[in-house]
Amino acid sequence: MTPQTRKRLKILAIGIFISGAAVTYFLPNIGAALILHPPRRPLRTDPPEHYRAVTFDGAGVTLSGWLGKASGEHRGTVIYLHGMADNRVGGVGALENFRARGFDVIAYDSRAHGESGGEACTYG
Repeated sequence: MTPQTRKRLKILAIGIFISGAAVTYFLPNIGAALILHPPRRPLRTDPPEHYRAVTFDGAGVTLSGWLGKASGEHRGTVIYLHGMADNRVGGVGALENFRARGFDVIAYDSRAHGESGGEACTYG
């Protein structure tokens, strides 16, 4: 192996080490930023039939949601919580299944999701 080849391999090894260190340092920061500040998915829909738009105030933010009254005999209340970077529209099918079985249904967009206020999602 020539001295020039050894020098190139040494530079390559240093570059790989620095790249690995940078990824190790920055990747958790990027992940944390995505969790705290998820991309918002707009609703693009009015409340489904049998639901009305509602808002909930608290802790310096207003949460937007829907309320659906039970069909038939009232059996209880279900609160639908969507997943990360989603909104209440993702649960429309499940919401209607519960409402049709006698449950009042509340579905809302979590903080910093959908139409709710807030810049950072606190997950509780």
